[in-house]
Amino acid sequence: MAIYHNTCNGPIEVTKHQLMGPHGYWLVGSPSITDGVASGFSTSNYLAVSPFDTTKPWELGIKFNATNANSILGTLSNSRSLIIRYNTGNQIFVFLSSANAAWDIANGASIPAFLNTAYWLKIQYTGTDYILSYSIDGQNYTVAQHISSNLAIDTFTQLCLGYAPHIGGKLVGSIDLNETYIKVNGKLWFWQPRETEKIVLNNTLVWEKTQ
Repeated sequence: MAIYHNTCNGPIEVTKHQLMGPHGYWLVGSPSITDGVASGFSTSNYLAVSPFDTTKPWELGIKFNATNANSILGTLSNSRSLIIRYNTGNQIFVFLSSANAAWDIANGASIPAFLNTAYWLKIQYTGTDYILSYSIDGQNYTVAQHISSNLAIDTFTQLCLGYAPHIGGKLVGSIDLNETYIKVNGKLWFWQPRETEKIVLNNTLVWEKTQ
């Protein structure tokens, strides 16, 4: 028995081998969440996700709608690690750092962006490269940056959705959790869609909402 989740690309099958959970989010403060769409972010209201092994190949996908230039997400760490920021001039800047506490992997890698528009952003680490791509329909992606680096981003204690602790910026807009995920080694590591309390396959609990 498999379960299906509806996305903008139609229903996708979620099977047991794809899951490495449970890894959902937990609330910091009181951001608003309606039908899986989070908003109302501030420095004290955001969603937190547990850290993952950044030395393995990973992929982060996020769907958001920004109404103003500001940060979209960031890591809480002793150094820097990862920040995605919507800058003025219709650009998204991605900052990536290893344990050197400097933006040695990407120092503001630029991606075209659009305010007040549904927007999909994907960051992939293959072990030798970082690939930054975007989409405005959730199906057709354009590679904006291809960075050759085998450096892993620095470890962190949590990934903050809607807030970037290192620079204090917060997202003015929304994040669609139905289309936001993290994969590690090709397996789904974080994904918590709307109205999902638990996933049971073949009478076995493989994921459960923890908050």
